[in-house]
Amino acid sequence: MYGRHTPSHSHNPAPRLQDWYDNVYPPGELFWTTVAWPSLEWQIVEMLLLARDNILHIDHQIKRHGIR
Repeated sequence: MYGRHTPSHSHNPAPRLQDWYDNVYPPGELFWTTVAWPSLEWQIVEMLLLARDNILHIDHQIKRHGIR
């Protein structure tokens, strides 16, 4: 078992970029406007909301020390 080399890519090669793009649904620009962008937009909003408490804490510290 040890010492043998069996390439993992021999049975399941990684898809080419063009294959991925051709298989998205809905196709073309509709995919980007209805699937990809809303998902990305929500992840950005969630990240900003999670970071908000830490940013406010630092902002209060800066104001308390009088640093502008």
